[in-house]
Amino acid sequence: AERLLRELAKPVEFAKQWLVITPSIGVALFPGDALQFGKLYKAADQALYRVKGAGRAGYAMAADDERETAPALPWPTALAPERIS
Repeated sequence: AERLLRELAKPVEFAKQWLVITPSIGVALFPGDALQFGKLYKAADQALYRVKGAGRAGYAMAADDERETAPALPWPTALAPERIS
């Protein structure tokens, strides 16, 4: 997710204008977060809305009951040099 955010943050020229995309990404992993598509999709969607609730432009991983309060990472934090390996 961090690499995807970094790549999408690069300005793109389109129709003689420069565009910058600042996406919000919700991540759910198979089989750890769900075994069925509908549940996996719902887990990713819930993670996405945590990102949006935290101010958008970042990512969050699907959380189980124990990690449900884990904060979404805002864009600057997600791309901080010490977080990128």
